Amino acid sequence: MFNDPSVLSGVTQFLGLRSAERRDIEADRSAVYRAKKLAYGAEDRYLTRLALAYSTGDAETIAETTADIQEWNTRYPDLAIKAQDIRRAVVTRLRTEQVAGQTGIVSSRMPGPTIDAVLGR
Repeated sequence: MFNDPSVLSGVTQFLGLRSAERRDIEADRSAVYRAKKLAYGAEDRYLTRLALAYSTGDAETIAETTADIQEWNTRYPDLAIKAQDIRRAVVTRLRTEQVAGQTGIVSSRMPGPTIDAVLGR
C-alpha cells in the first residue's frame, strides 16, 4: 500500500510529531528495507564467491556455493538467485580479469578510444 501523507500529517511531522499510524507505517517500511538489504547482500556474497571460484577453477568451492544457492532458493523462492544472475556474475568476473590482464584497467569492457587518449595510448 502506498501511503500519501495528508497535509495535517506533513505539518505534524515537520513539527517533529508523528501519529501512531505514521510511526507504524515508517517502521514497516524500514523493516522491509532492512530485509531487502540483507537479501541482496546475501545474493551478492553468493554470486561473488561463485564467480571467484569459477575464475580460479576451484571445483570444490563451486560445488559448495552452488549447493548454498540451491538451499537459499529453496528457503526463499521469492528471492531466488536465477541462472541468468549466476551467468552474468561469472561472465562479468571472467571478462574483468581478461581486460585487466590485457590493459591493466579493472573493467568488464575494453577501454574505448577516449579512455585510451586520456591514458596517452
